[in-house]
Amino acid sequence: QILVTDIAGNYVTVDLDAYLDLTLPGCSSGGGNDAWLNASSNPGYRRITGTCTDGMSSCTTTTIYTDYSTDMNELKGPGTVSDKAGNSVGCPVNQRVRIDKTAPTCASSGGTGWINGTATLVGTCYDNLSGCTGNISRTISSEGVFTNQSPGAVYDYAGNGVGCPANQNVYIDKTPPSCSFGQQKAGEKGISFRIKCRDSGGSGITRCDGEYYADGKSSKNVDKSEIKKSKNYTVTDGAGNSNTCSINVNHGPNATYCGTHDCNPYNCNPYSCNPYECNCQHKTAQSCTGGWVDTGQIFDNAYKDCKKCSTCYQTCYHTCYQQCANTCYYP
Repeated sequence: QILVTDIAGNYVTVDLDAYLDLTLPGCSSGGGNDAWLNASSNPGYRRITGTCTDGMSSCTTTTIYTDYSTDMNELKGPGTVSDKAGNSVGCPVNQRVRIDKTAPTCASSGGTGWINGTATLVGTCYDNLSGCTGNISRTISSEGVFTNQSPGAVYDYAGNGVGCPANQNVYIDKTPPSCSFGQQKAGEKGISFRIKCRDSGGSGITRCDGEYYADGKSSKNVDKSEIKKSKNYTVTDGAGNSNTCSINVNHGPNATYCGTHDCNPYNCNPYSCNPYECNCQHKTAQSCTGGWVDTGQIFDNAYKDCKKCSTCYQTCYHTCYQQCANTCYYP
């Protein structure tokens, strides 16, 4: 009871209840989770709650909460709770909030020039929050030209994904080039022919028997000593495929023997040259004996023209070659 008195001496007794609460309320936090929220999560926030307890004046609000929706990987609390006596306390900041709504980034690599094997495209993932689950790879093994290719998509641990850039080109040629031979032609220094190199896989011819020719052709001369022998030549394409072609050197499928032609001015055949048909010496005599041959010409009505020939090849070959051009056989 409280006695209240005024100046005149009047008084009154008043019954009064008094409450005193000096104790802070309690709070427990909840709602945290180690799982990641991503851009597609619904709801797209993590709600952290605080539960208030107070044994004296009681809490003004039993439960409070705070919603977190931005990218983070932190411990969070719900805020502050109060009792009716005006005491307040911050709830524990001990709840894990993991939010990653940002897609990772990816860099593509692995493009090639011309190859004859398998290409592997790689997408390298980058993510500075939840982290990447890994890189991505893709193999291309079939023959062809593949432009603007992507290795695929990469993902972070929150589940966000992104397609890697489609900026890689791959060129694959697994088909060996081929080669064929042109007509063999006889010449003064030997047999000549062209090697015709072709590529069907797309990479093009780079070497035609060890030499580069833009038209895929290579001219060859083979010494006459190589006739009736097999010669091997190698062709290479831009992808590194190679092939070996063989040719049996001969006089050419369309060639004919030189035939019979005048040679100083006697007849010769370079294939079966008679040593008495060319490279001849002449003399006049009453009779042609001792290996000298009568040409049938008479000098001074008494002397005969005698000839003796030897070493047919050089004289006959050059004369016949000039007349037969490139269709001559070698002797």
